[in-house]
Amino acid sequence: MAESIKLQELSSEEMLSSIPCGTKMANCCGQIMKVMDSVKKITLLCACSNGAIFTVTGFKKSLNSCFGQICTLGAVVSFSMLRAQRFDVSRFDGKTYFSTPFDFELIVQPNSKYYLVERVAKSVDSFTEMKIGEFYKVKCVLTTVFMPYDKTKVCAIVADLKGHRGDLYVSGEALAEKLGKGKEYNQVVLFKCFVNINDECLELHASVQDISINTDFVLCPFDKPLKTPVKRKSEEVETIEVDIKSQKK
Repeated sequence: MAESIKLQELSSEEMLSSIPCGTKMANCCGQIMKVMDSVKKITLLCACSNGAIFTVTGFKKSLNSCFGQICTLGAVVSFSMLRAQRFDVSRFDGKTYFSTPFDFELIVQPNSKYYLVERVAKSVDSFTEMKIGEFYKVKCVLTTVFMPYDKTKVCAIVADLKGHRGDLYVSGEALAEKLGKGKEYNQVVLFKCFVNINDECLELHASVQDISINTDFVLCPFDKPLKTPVKRKSEEVETIEVDIKSQKK
């Protein structure tokens, strides 16, 4: 079983940029945003503290069974003793392909260590309180119905009760059965979700077992366009107050 540790902050982009290509002693901490599994290797796209992506790749012939246990969307993982391998652009332009600002990918070695960083879901009232590297419980509102995204996910636009927009992605099985009755302006409770910042867009990610839809409770439509709570990864959070009246069906 993969070991866990109590608390560690996500690595900053500045810290990751200081890792020299060629070192076999790279240390970092990130939140897994995507798992890319192929026949020979597993590549994890991890977010650092400002949302910039760095890659951690393990070749299956040299991985132990514990590595598979950390390959979960949203998991915060601390890595040590990784090899920083410069992308060979003549063979594969990984920097462009993975949309990463770094010139290297981090390779898992036989002596590498990786630990799950424990996170408890925090209750928040607004999307403006959410940041990368944490888990949250939040109430929000469906402003569109759920739409298919891929074979394992559906998506919808949601808003917090102050009119801040988020793009919600829900993964799991039997999604249509569990979420298909959700309608516009139904109340949604996300018991455990994590966020990512994609350019100007706040993304919320949750598993289907961590979401509840109250189809008997409908909020009146917002009287102003939804406002994204972030503009860029490096800019200050914007806020906007919107009065909302609620009503029962």
